[in-house]
Amino acid sequence: MNYHPSQKTVNTAPPTTRPPIKQLSPLSLGRHLLLITMSFLLPTTTQSLSSSATPKTPPANNNKQQQRQTPVPWIACCSATEIDRATRIYLRENDSVLELGSQLGDTSAGICRVVGPRGRATFVDVSRKDPKSGRTAGYYRKGSSRERFLEGGDLWREDGSVVFKELESLDRWRDVVCGEDSVLYDAMVVDLGTMIGNDLSLTTISLVQEFVSHQKRLCGTAEEGMYPRVVIIKSSSLASLSRRLIHGQRLMDGSATLSSTERRSDPYLIATVGVEDYRRTIPHVVKPGDAALEVGCHLGMTTKLIHAAAAPTGCCLGVDIGPKIVAQAVAQHPEVAFDVCDAWDTNRLWRKRQELSPTDYPGFDVVYADIGGLSGPDGLLESLALLDGLGRALEPRCVVIKSLCMRRLASSLRPFSEIWSKNPKLRSMASDV
Repeated sequence: MNYHPSQKTVNTAPPTTRPPIKQLSPLSLGRHLLLITMSFLLPTTTQSLSSSATPKTPPANNNKQQQRQTPVPWIACCSATEIDRATRIYLRENDSVLELGSQLGDTSAGICRVVGPRGRATFVDVSRKDPKSGRTAGYYRKGSSRERFLEGGDLWREDGSVVFKELESLDRWRDVVCGEDSVLYDAMVVDLGTMIGNDLSLTTISLVQEFVSHQKRLCGTAEEGMYPRVVIIKSSSLASLSRRLIHGQRLMDGSATLSSTERRSDPYLIATVGVEDYRRTIPHVVKPGDAALEVGCHLGMTTKLIHAAAAPTGCCLGVDIGPKIVAQAVAQHPEVAFDVCDAWDTNRLWRKRQELSPTDYPGFDVVYADIGGLSGPDGLLESLALLDGLGRALEPRCVVIKSLCMRRLASSLRPFSEIWSKNPKLRSMASDV
């Protein structure tokens, strides 16, 4: 029965009359107090027994908790060939697949072949004028894949299990995924370069994040499985990032190594969480003679450890945006160099290196970053922008960042080229499909 504030209930039962306590004998008084106490304890006890006998959350919610802990793999591909191979490996029969940036070409046909007649495919693209040159020339002309689809050929199915949708602009993709007709997709294949005409990695990451988050909210009512199971991305820049981005734990357990010792504008990026993991990377990263930098040095304890690892011929400079905290670091560690500087002011950081010890090759060999606001689950795009700026300005060999959002990305983003080269079973699987 629903209760509304305007509804009032009236107790029509006659009031219960109890004899005053003073009329009860000591034994009766004790029994009376015991009954009163049990009347308060019994509902709580019954609830506890009921809770222990029957789980509060159904299996679906337990699955949902498991899904939050299991990262959805983002498979980064750099070519149409890799996309074709990835779809044959990661998609399954009867899957429901969303292709964002579809040209109704070979990739779309491959998706339909893998999911089979009982699967579902939603192909999405932006509407635009037919270009006169380039790889999409003739896309909207008579006889093109799009025209054939609309006329009932090739990929078109009478049962409506294959759908093609055109958007006015990219930001309308939410109308397809997050609208009233939202469905759970087993996989998404995304190629924003086709839709926008450029490989925008941060836009792609933001879109995939939002898509995965929305699908996880929808699958709260699913009885089993993880939605989406996989995201396949065609992006050269993200494929490059996936090869450089290393989960800190993988570096420390030896499953990942820094194969290159050269300084470069696209350095290795090591994502850690917590001060302990952040500092445990020092023996794996810093070498004697290195010129190292820590941005966000705080009181300088980590800077001192890096400085000691680079000694005797190397050194570490610690910088922080707060003058007071830098003054405390100088007082506590007078043997280490500290200065006031903003992590985003990469040009000034470059000049600081020359002030510290002039060299023909300015910049730093190793950079550590512990920036407030970027160490938690939020700020992924800002973290990537900062790391890109530090890499291009200082050209280090490696950048270590203390950031939960970056480590989560390192857990999800995987280069298909390495997966393909290291697993012969996958190669045979792709050829059998």
